[in-house]
Formats: sequence, structure tokens, C-alpha cells
Amino acid sequence: MSIFADEKNVLQLKWEHQFQSAGYYAAKKQGYYQEYGLDVELIAQDLNHLVKASTQVVERKAHYGVGPSTLLSDISEGKPLMLLATIFEHSPLVLICNKKSDIRTAKDLENKKIMMAEDEDNSLLLSKMLKIEGIQ
Repeated sequence: MSIFADEKNVLQLKWEHQFQSAGYYAAKKQGYYQEYGLDVELIAQDLNHLVKASTQVVERKAHYGVGPSTLLSDISEGKPLMLLATIFEHSPLVLICNKKSDIRTAKDLENKKIMMAEDEDNSLLLSKMLKIEGIQ
């Protein structure tokens, strides 16, 4: 799929409309894309039907996508994707424990069951965090 300045460019965002995407919206509102002849459509994540931005790009439903570091896994699996820029953010993921559980640090989770959402990206990020903490 090639993109030219006079064609619509679809950008699949990682989240629904919120602060992390403010720069994209500001650039559109202030005419920066149009200044370069780009017609940019910003697509927010549909929380009722979660689809990875990389999947939207591979399936040609979007030209570009904003995604987490799990994008590197997609690339290493041979998916036809290209990384344009790397911007590191702190993950918004949190672990919540009952105060009575005596869990105060990630190390306290060792040998405990953890319930995670079915969201593949967040599960991978949480698993990575636990691995960094030395928890299998």
C-alpha cells in the first residue's frame, strides 16, 4: 500500500481519544498535516472490539498505527511492518491487591495466581514486568 500526499492517510491510535494522542489532534487542528498535503484520519481504539494497531496495518485497514513495545514481537514474527519512531512511555498498567493480602511489592506475587485481562499487549507487558522482577 503506497501513500501519496493527496490520498487519505489513516492512523490507528493505541487508545481511545485521550491525552496520549493530543499531539496528533493538535497537529491536525492546526493544519500541519494539510500544510504538507496530507489528509490524515485519526481512528481511536474501539473499546468494544479491541484490535491491535499493528493488525489494522497488516490488514490494510490503516496505513499507520501507534502501538506498544510488543510491536517488536510482531516484526520478529515476520509481519510486514516498519518501525518509524520509538517513544518510550511508562506503562499505565497497575496491579491491585487487597490490603489484607500482605502483597506490598512485585516480589510478593511469587507463587500467587494473577488474573489478567485478555488484552494480548497488556498481558505481555505485565509478564515482562514480572520477569524483570525475577518472577516466573
